[in-house]
Amino acid sequence: MAHLAVDPRNPTTPRDSYDGTYIWVINFFEETVSKINPATDTRIDYPTGAQPRGIEFDGTSIWITNGHDGTVSRMDPATGTTTDYPTGAEPRGIEFDGTSIWITNSGDSTVSRMVRGEFLGSVRSDQP
Repeated sequence: MAHLAVDPRNPTTPRDSYDGTYIWVINFFEETVSKINPATDTRIDYPTGAQPRGIEFDGTSIWITNGHDGTVSRMDPATGTTTDYPTGAEPRGIEFDGTSIWITNSGDSTVSRMVRGEFLGSVRSDQP
């Protein structure tokens, strides 16, 4: 396997996700996400929002948190086309639980929940 370069200056541990065929890697300073085919050692870069931080695959779409924009993007893995949704301040982490997308927002200490692109609200993570 060849080595494909990604942005080595990522301010946090590089974030990646796997969709069953491709490995998806965030490039923070380039404000892109790389779609890497491990079978052919090829790479395609797609633009993201400002300061991409987290990435997750939900079985259909790639989801990316955009820390500076206060948004989460749903990306079509075939085309790289995105739809942006507002979330809390400085979204970073993102997880899929089989039904919902959960986003951690470091700027306002909240966790946001989305289902099929519909924002269902946020709860403070620093209160019992």
